[in-house]
Amino acid sequence: MVELRKNITVNQIQNEERSNNAEGHHTLSAAQLIWGLESSRAFLERTSQFSIIIASDVIYAAIVIDPLYATIQTLLEKPHGEFWMAFAVRKVPVTIEFVLEKAQEYGFQYELVDQQNDDNCDILDGVEGNPETGPVFVYVFRWIVPNKVIEC
Repeated sequence: MVELRKNITVNQIQNEERSNNAEGHHTLSAAQLIWGLESSRAFLERTSQFSIIIASDVIYAAIVIDPLYATIQTLLEKPHGEFWMAFAVRKVPVTIEFVLEKAQEYGFQYELVDQQNDDNCDILDGVEGNPETGPVFVYVFRWIVPNKVIEC
């Protein structure tokens, strides 16, 4: 977390320098967030909703999927907010198909934007302490927009 805060400070300074020369100013911040509906509602009392939420390497068990999406559902701006997530295939009983099905249950559509295959996956098999076993998928999740009703 220390390195993350340092990175944000550096980027905040650069952002402020740019904003002095151009219109528009964006705030960068980082904070600990405990997933779940109640936690995210409490978090929202101290901040506002986010236009973009980014997560990487955060799914280790099926039990975290519902709290993750409840949190995203609470904190992501509607209707244009985006949730970007990298999902690494691991030796855990969570499939990308399950993660994507849950996304739809929580009102999100998704798009695969990148897939990184590790050509050396066989090297990682059996390496103690290294849970990597396959590709990394990068998805963007957006709110499902209901069909517009056109009146004649």
